[in-house]
Amino acid sequence: MFSWARQHYEDSKHVLNYEANVLRWTAVADGLNMALLDDSVVFLAFSGGPRQRLNGFSVEDPTFMTHFAAYFDQLWAALQPLGTYLSEVDGSRTDKPE
Repeated sequence: MFSWARQHYEDSKHVLNYEANVLRWTAVADGLNMALLDDSVVFLAFSGGPRQRLNGFSVEDPTFMTHFAAYFDQLWAALQPLGTYLSEVDGSRTDKPE
């Protein structure tokens, strides 16, 4: 995953209207997966049980979307830019390729 993230950063760092940030998830439980589309559709996905199990649903409601967009904005404001994350993690690796 780290190799993919490094390659993704290299491929996208010059795209001015694109940002990739990192949320370090340290909780034992899985986080909430969400996709916010247009101004009214929210997709939510929840893992649980077996490793390959994923349940979810969508809601099409502008008010529901507003609440999840605010939640996303709250998370996004606290995230670390991908390049910074890679520098920190790569800088601490002892097995870096030459």
